[in-house]
Amino acid sequence: MPPATSARSRRCTSPRTIPCRTSWSNGSSRPGSRRSAATTDPATTDPAATERDADPARARRRCHAPVMRVVGIDLAASPATTGVVVLDDGAGSWAARAIAEEADDDLLVDVVRGAGAVGVDAPLGWPDAFVAAVAAHHRFEHWSGTTDRRPMTHRRTDVVTRDIVGRYPLSVSADLLGVVAMRAALLQQRWADEVWGRRAARDGSGPLSETYPAAAFAAWGIACRGYKARGRPEEARAVRGTIVRELARSTDEWLALDTIAELAVENDHVLDALVCALVALAVVTGATTTPSAGEAEVARREGWIHVPTSPLDRLRPPP
Repeated sequence: MPPATSARSRRCTSPRTIPCRTSWSNGSSRPGSRRSAATTDPATTDPAATERDADPARARRRCHAPVMRVVGIDLAASPATTGVVVLDDGAGSWAARAIAEEADDDLLVDVVRGAGAVGVDAPLGWPDAFVAAVAAHHRFEHWSGTTDRRPMTHRRTDVVTRDIVGRYPLSVSADLLGVVAMRAALLQQRWADEVWGRRAARDGSGPLSETYPAAAFAAWGIACRGYKARGRPEEARAVRGTIVRELARSTDEWLALDTIAELAVENDHVLDALVCALVALAVVTGATTTPSAGEAEVARREGWIHVPTSPLDRLRPPP
């Protein structure tokens, strides 16, 4: 990782702008997803989804945001299994590099300095219902839960993501993912105190966005089944090889992946971190799902998974 005083870091102080690209070539918002199919039928349209997809002002607010360097973090409870990839603009050509050191919290604070966009594969918050119920239980007050635990196990963004990709993300409140969320919460505090000077919004409207590589693969039409199969390492490596080749093909006009391609094939944490960085760039361009007006307040508390709404081969950095 380059020191804070490097020429590259100094150049990062000059903001750049990224133009908006918010629609698919066929005019739909998410081809191949169940939500896309539903929005074509007025009788089955989700009003919140329609508002998310049809609000051009919401997309415009993400345009022309300064982007100097993009960081993708595949966060894990352990630094040893946390992946970090940085996309750098050097003399007009972008390149990806993986951070080789063990990604402890100090490193994750340092690598974010000077970054214009940060994508993290980790929940940035917990379900409102879960937080309220646990707080009440702690005070010996009424437990607000019922036999239907879904409002406590999944956030609003998890439900939206399920509608897009066909399955729920792991639960932040009822799964081991909660440990990762605790680390993410501490990092959010440190980034606020040591980097940004204030807490970043959890809905992706600031420099920080929540990502979910499996959803990104689904949105981009990239088959990823088995790419993390621990019990079948050769098969998993072959799947990752196919994924990396597709990522390289789709971004070859502006991004050099040769420096990390082999690492991404060998290590799924590096691959996921690369996807997080690409999604973070898509967030800045306005080419991801965003909360509707009715979902905005809860997204600021619970977090919001950004799923791409534009083909990967249309993603571009600033000229």
